[in-house]
Amino acid sequence: METKKTIIDNRFKLLNKLGESKSSEIYKALDLTSNTQVALKFETIQNRQQFPVEIQALTNLSTIKGIPKLLATGAFNNKQYLVMQLLDSNLESKFKKYNNKFSLNCVTSIGLQMIELLKNLHDMNYIHRDIKPANIMTGKKSKGENLLLYLIDFGISKKYRDPITKQHSLYAEKRSIIGSITYSSLNAHLGIEQSRRDDLEACMNVLVYFLKGKLPWECSEQEISNYFIVGIMKKATIEQICKDCPSEFVEMLKYLRSLHFQDRPNYDYLLEIINRIHTNSNFSLHFDWTHKTKKTGNDDFLAVGLDNKSNPRRASAQIILTDINGLTKKQNKKKSRKVKSNKESDESNEISCDSDSPCPSPVRLKLSKNEEESKNLAEYRIVVNGDMHAGMNTRNEDREEDEDDIQALCRKDTIKDTKYPEFNDRKHAGKPN
Repeated sequence: METKKTIIDNRFKLLNKLGESKSSEIYKALDLTSNTQVALKFETIQNRQQFPVEIQALTNLSTIKGIPKLLATGAFNNKQYLVMQLLDSNLESKFKKYNNKFSLNCVTSIGLQMIELLKNLHDMNYIHRDIKPANIMTGKKSKGENLLLYLIDFGISKKYRDPITKQHSLYAEKRSIIGSITYSSLNAHLGIEQSRRDDLEACMNVLVYFLKGKLPWECSEQEISNYFIVGIMKKATIEQICKDCPSEFVEMLKYLRSLHFQDRPNYDYLLEIINRIHTNSNFSLHFDWTHKTKKTGNDDFLAVGLDNKSNPRRASAQIILTDINGLTKKQNKKKSRKVKSNKESDESNEISCDSDSPCPSPVRLKLSKNEEESKNLAEYRIVVNGDMHAGMNTRNEDREEDEDDIQALCRKDTIKDTKYPEFNDRKHAGKPN
């Protein structure tokens, strides 16, 4: 669309294109009625179902601080559009400008705002389902909002409970992965319906990413299936995910992994943990892009991203595939197995994949039942934060442990991690609804 000559509905004059994706095109525009600059978002053919969802969500969430204001909606050239307040840049672009490294002070400041924002969002009956750096923006400096974070892109958000009765949505499995593969929670990868806990776990993944520069399961150099990524996440313990992070990060992620589907997270508990980092480190609330910081103490190595090869503490996330073609050929082989729940009220479920139809779950669980098949599977090694883990082609004695891991991951309602018994009583978990 040609800009600078296009005026939408005799009110919005397009100035320049800010960006585009598969779901939308975004322009900077001038509101001729108020002489103010705004952001104008056009739908694409692929986004026609999501666009009304976003408009409805922005309307319902208009009172929340950190949600962009919806100014107008309409249609132009058979395309729907919405007009929002103009914001600054997103945190992904800021992160790249800072060479993929944010200070601990900056990361915890982001965490405090995001947890408060998600609390307010959830209290208004919505979950976002696509928390990632590109969907977190800062306000305009000219309006004194450069210290305020905004959450954008509500196209795949949903109401998780009835606004009147507060009846929570039902637990479900075998869902398609919704949102970012990189930052989504482990439950989302396993095809489990998302709830409030998943927004917060995705937020934690973002914070770890900002602090370390990379997540253990990022594999941009190899184009691999989703279940590979899930396998890497399975092998990465919470301690490995949060390696070189403050111990408080481990505490928060353990807590989030202990929550059940309908639990209301204890947001105050999470905020208290982050504030503990600020108090112990004598930090002030600021961002790296608004305040020149001097790195001191433990923050020195925490501020160094993984891409800096001189950092001896940098973690690694590598997949070494010696026969990826051999594994690909095995993907359509008939597989079936029963997944037993560790919870008394849970019943056994069967996950099966046959050659004529895709697996109903986004996760294809592969457990070899004989040595011959195991030998034919691809050999690979997973390196997570410097620790080596066995791949698909494991020995018999390793296979039992893998089977236990998978059963633990595939529990209904919540992921049971026997390594963290202190959270079994869910001491800090909030009440449902």
